[in-house]
Amino acid sequence: MKDFLKRNKFIILSVFLLISLLFSYIYSASAYTYETLDFKYGKVKTNSTLNVRCGPGTNYDRVGKLNNGDYINVFAKVGDWYIIQTTDNLVGAVSGRYIDPVYDENEMKNYLDEKALANIETEKTEETMNNSTETSQYIDSIELTDEEKEFLNLINTNRKNNGLSELKIDNEIQNIARLKAQDLERNDYFSHTSPSYGNVNDMMNSFNVKFTKVQENIAGNQNLSGAVEAWMNSDSHKSNILNSDFNYTGVAISESSTYGKIFVEVFVQK
Repeated sequence: MKDFLKRNKFIILSVFLLISLLFSYIYSASAYTYETLDFKYGKVKTNSTLNVRCGPGTNYDRVGKLNNGDYINVFAKVGDWYIIQTTDNLVGAVSGRYIDPVYDENEMKNYLDEKALANIETEKTEETMNNSTETSQYIDSIELTDEEKEFLNLINTNRKNNGLSELKIDNEIQNIARLKAQDLERNDYFSHTSPSYGNVNDMMNSFNVKFTKVQENIAGNQNLSGAVEAWMNSDSHKSNILNSDFNYTGVAISESSTYGKIFVEVFVQK
C-alpha cells in the first residue's frame, strides 16, 4: 500500500509529456484548453463500464476500463476529458461526464485499503485453487490480448531453447510498450526515438519506472512469426532477446497501414 501511495506522487514531467502527446493528436492546428483542477481524485459514476483511452476522445483506442465506484487520480482536464491514472498505474484519458470529483484524501485512502484487502483474499483463493506458473499469473493480471500472449510465448521459447529463463510481464513496462506501439502507428514513423516520448530510457524515467537496464526491439511486419524471425536474424535484436540480464518485459502489437503490423518489445532488468 505504501508503495502504491508513493507512486501516486507522479513526476510532473510525465504528466506534461503525456498531455503534450494527447494535444498533438487532436489539436495540432487549433487552440486547445488545458485546465488544472482543484481536486486530485475522482470516482467513476456509470451504469456499465467506463473506457480508458490513449487520447481525449472516443476516436482513440481503448487501453483499459473502469467500473462504477472505482477511484482514480486526476491530473488535468483537456476539453471534456480528464487525464487520469488508475489504481493499477494505467495512464490515459476518460470522459469527464462520468467522474465525480473527490476532495477528501481519506476517502481515497479508505478505498485503497479496502481494495488491498480484497486483493489479498483473491490471491489466497487463487493460490488454493490452482498452481499456475508465475508467467501465466503475470499474463492474467494485466489482461494480455491473445496476440500479446503468443508474442510473449514465442520470445520465451527462443530464450528457453538457448538455456535462459523466461521473461515475465511487468504492468508498468507493458504500458510503456503499448504506448510506444500506438505512438509509432499514429505518428507514422519508425525509430527508437519518439518525437513525443524520446527513447525508451526517457520513457521509463518519465513514467517513473525503476530499472537497472533497458532495451527495445521494434519491427514492422505482416505477422508475428516474421517479426521475431527477423529479430533472431539480427545480431543487435537477437542479443536483446537472449540477454540473460533481462528478467521483465512488455510486448505490444499495433495495426499499421504501412507495415501490416507494428511489434514492440521492451526488455528490462530490475
